[in-house]
Amino acid sequence: MITAKRLAAELAEARANVAALERTQALLNGAGRAVKIKRLGSVLDQAIEVDRARRVKARAGGTNGAGTHKYSDRVKHQRADTARALGIVAERGPLTAEAIVEATGVKRGWLGPMISRGYLAGKKGGTYKRTKKAFHVQPGAPA
Repeated sequence: MITAKRLAAELAEARANVAALERTQALLNGAGRAVKIKRLGSVLDQAIEVDRARRVKARAGGTNGAGTHKYSDRVKHQRADTARALGIVAERGPLTAEAIVEATGVKRGWLGPMISRGYLAGKKGGTYKRTKKAFHVQPGAPA
């Protein structure tokens, strides 16, 4: 038979067990947090190192590690190709868009910017001619 006294004792024992389990869980969570905190320190150190390397690279002028400047080299090549294409258009006289693309090898989308910037002018019959506006491969440098 279960008496009120025995039921109260078992309830107190169950509450004590629950409290012990809660303390154990808190300790385990604390250990997990400690591991995360240790790991966080190394992650932050790595992030700081990556950021430092990025800043050093930016100060070096945007090199790719081998000492070459990817962006500026690409821009110089594009400008040289544009100068070559404008020279071909100047030599051959007024050309249609298709003839310019075929003769120079540039993409068709190249024509719009050259017209809007004043390097090519449209003529009757859908042809384009080279204007007298100077185009420099290196801006600010004389032709």
